Order: sequence, then structure tokens, then C-alpha cells
Amino acid sequence: MRFKNYWKTLLIAAFILFGSIMSSKELNKIPLFEIKNSDKLIHFAMYFVLTFSMLSSYFKSYSNISIKSKVIILAIAGLYGLSLEGVQYYLTSDRSAEFADMIANTLGCIIGLLSYPLLLRFSLYKIL
Repeated sequence: MRFKNYWKTLLIAAFILFGSIMSSKELNKIPLFEIKNSDKLIHFAMYFVLTFSMLSSYFKSYSNISIKSKVIILAIAGLYGLSLEGVQYYLTSDRSAEFADMIANTLGCIIGLLSYPLLLRFSLYKIL
């Protein structure tokens, strides 16, 4: 495995971790969070980007992605989202795990996986 191809994915994962454990008081200072249910859209987008980045990194390393590899990438991204909801529930004082967040995370992963072939045609994998 070529780890130099995964630095962006690791950075995105760290950003998601930071956002997940950040105090909700700090997050509420961001104007976007004043829009009703905008956090679900943000959850979806973060896991869409994470899954897309994981696929791109894998593609850069191996130039081919088997169905088995896609399933493993989807599982890793999905489990990361579920585990961070658990971290919010158990390790933060003002954040909670929400079922709707888990759904948004999972949908972001699935749509990221399904849209990857289309985005691959436009060479967008080079960005992430």
C-alpha cells in the first residue's frame, strides 16, 4: 500500500473527527448551522467526500478497484461514521449520537461509492 496516496484521506478523516468531538457551542457560531437540519447535509457531504477520497486514494495506488475493495471501503467509511457517533455519545458532554446523523453518514458513503464511476470519467479523482 502506498501511504503517500492516502494523506488527503487521513486529513479528511481527522477533520471529521475534530468536527465530531468539537463542542456544539463552537459549532453553533458557524452561520450555516442556523439553517434547520443543515447538520444532516453536512454529515452527508463529509462522508461523501471521505468515501470518494478513499476510493480515489485506492485507485491511485492500484489503478483498479474490485467490487470486494469497494465493499471494504464502504464498510470502513460507514463504520467510521457509526463509531464517531458513539464517541459523541460516550466521550463528549454536550453532543449526542443521533440516528438521523447515522443515516446521513451512511447515505453519504453509499452515494459517494455509487457516483465514483461518473466522477472518475471527469478525472475528479485527481483532486482527492
